[in-house]
Amino acid sequence: VSSLSFKEATPDEFKSTLMQAKESMPLSQRWRVDVHDSYSSRDKLFVMDNGSCVAVEPSGNIVSVCKNASATERGVGNALLQKAVENGGDRLDAFGGSLYRFYTRNGFEPVSWTPFDVNYAPDEWKEALQKGLDVRQEEVVFYKYTGKTTSTTYEEFIEKTPPSADYDAAQKVRDEVMK
Repeated sequence: VSSLSFKEATPDEFKSTLMQAKESMPLSQRWRVDVHDSYSSRDKLFVMDNGSCVAVEPSGNIVSVCKNASATERGVGNALLQKAVENGGDRLDAFGGSLYRFYTRNGFEPVSWTPFDVNYAPDEWKEALQKGLDVRQEEVVFYKYTGKTTSTTYEEFIEKTPPSADYDAAQKVRDEVMK
């Protein structure tokens, strides 16, 4: 489908597209999208005509996955992940249960997690909370790409997998499993 075509972007183009995509989302959801201070020319940066985007760091870490809320085509999120995997993406992390279902349906297996830490909460999360929006303290889950759909529910995963002390520890657990 031509409407789901990608182009490689420069770091500046990517960041601009990502910021627009993030701004298109409701405040209650936009806090989940991480915009890096800077993107490297070594990163693989992809944008779609519909304003959605994804990046793959040299390590294989998939970051800044964002569907522009105005994108009406079906399968945009799946296409973003497929593009990332085709370009070396083999790991990612994300907040909470709603994204868990999306990632596990797309071949990512949950490996580790850490509780939400208010001290590191995104500014948009704090803003949404202050405005009385329904935002929860969602765990950060770390995934590895296997290409297989995971049948374990989010609740089962959290219950059977011991939490890591913090973000760095959970990331280390996931990366050790991938060696």
